[in-house]
Amino acid sequence: DVSDGGLAVARAEAAIAAPGGSNLGCRVDLAPLTVRGRAADEALFGEGAGGFVVSGDAAALRGLARPGVRVLPLGEVVAGGRFELTAGEVSVDARVEELAAAWRSLAERLD
Repeated sequence: DVSDGGLAVARAEAAIAAPGGSNLGCRVDLAPLTVRGRAADEALFGEGAGGFVVSGDAAALRGLARPGVRVLPLGEVVAGGRFELTAGEVSVDARVEELAAAWRSLAERLD
């Protein structure tokens, strides 16, 4: 869910926890969110209630849409262990293993 750090954090956590470890990554473009007048930082880190990141077969994901449930495709899971995320003029390109190391480091400091 995006309520703790927004889409960027939710997507990074999903990439870190993905089966296959650092071999999986993602390519995400948040342009549909920035086009609607939202700033890049809001698209990346906005903690809007009720938002979830879901990965799966495109047809199955489209099948989730119903009245009151909006499905907005923003990217894809890719092999190679790269985390690529773009929101307007802002972009992040890192290896998933680097994100995991930073995440673990923060958790250790908070313990």
